[in-house]
Amino acid sequence: MNREPMRIQCCVCGRIRIEDEWRLVAAEAETRHSHGYCPDCYEKTMTELAARLSGKTLQMAS
Repeated sequence: MNREPMRIQCCVCGRIRIEDEWRLVAAEAETRHSHGYCPDCYEKTMTELAARLSGKTLQMAS
C-alpha cells in the first residue's frame, strides 16, 4: 500500500499543491491524487458562480 500523502490537483488548471505552493508539474502515476481548486481558479469560479446566481452573465478569461 502506498503511504505517500495524497496530492491535491486543481480540477481547472491541473496545478498540483506541493507544500504551500501550487505548481504545474507532471502527475506521477503512482501518486494518489485528490481534486480541488487552486486559489486562482477558486476565485474565478466563485466570481462566475456569484454572477450567474445573481442573474448576470460574466465571461471568464480562458
